[in-house]
Amino acid sequence: MQKIDQLRIRKRASATGTSPDYVRTDRVPAGQLWCIQHIAYENETGARGTFRRLIEGHGYEHFLGEHPSPGAGELITWNGELWLMPGEDMAVRQATCTAADALALYATGYIIFTDLIEV
Repeated sequence: MQKIDQLRIRKRASATGTSPDYVRTDRVPAGQLWCIQHIAYENETGARGTFRRLIEGHGYEHFLGEHPSPGAGELITWNGELWLMPGEDMAVRQATCTAADALALYATGYIIFTDLIEV
């Protein structure tokens, strides 16, 4: 049996100043598929480096896109369909942060609950 519910993600991370720094979603649990349809991210305090969107969970970083030279507090958005399987997460990586830069990630979409997916 399958059930569908909304997905709303709000994650924050404080940069350590050791490049690169990440802000991540939670890992998708067993029995779920996530479809992310809208992503917004920013460095609220710093203007430097490059943002990269990526999927993790397979022992490597699967890059999806890049935004060079963001401004401080510049909200970067993406719309489409990004499917995450059990054990995967979506992350935004920023190079050249300084310590205590405030990174934020927001995403919306939906969750499919199913017993047809194995980890």
